[in-house]
Amino acid sequence: MKSIKFLSAFAILAILLFAACSKQVLLEKRLDGKWNIDSLVYDELINGVINPSSKVSYNYAGVVLLERNKKTNTGSFTYTVLGSTGFLTITEWTNTEDKLTIVDTDGTYSETKVYDIITNSSNRQVWKTSRTSTTGGATIVQETTYNLSRRK
Repeated sequence: MKSIKFLSAFAILAILLFAACSKQVLLEKRLDGKWNIDSLVYDELINGVINPSSKVSYNYAGVVLLERNKKTNTGSFTYTVLGSTGFLTITEWTNTEDKLTIVDTDGTYSETKVYDIITNSSNRQVWKTSRTSTTGGATIVQETTYNLSRRK
């Protein structure tokens, strides 16, 4: 009887681990390619309270092209956002089923960006990132949400 309970628990654990791994791989496969930035929303929280005057929302904000080298977990990030175009070299790319971490450089300095993946489908993605700083005793959290659709 104990062995049946153990095997049942082991089988359930194996199924959960397999499902989690496949979600991670699915996100990884979906990220490569061209994406329209359908909207970009910026919010600022000061000591946990939304600063209403800081909220900015843009529709049709631009285009992003993500290209990943699967062998080296590196790649490139080309973007046109609100009329500004840029190119970043991705020196490290990792993801879980609901987070994307990109370490990139513009040739001068390097930055690590962590995106929470809110929506993950083959033709629609919603990413959210935040940056926290302290100024004059106030904690400021800057949040940016990107609503993306696959560009054809």
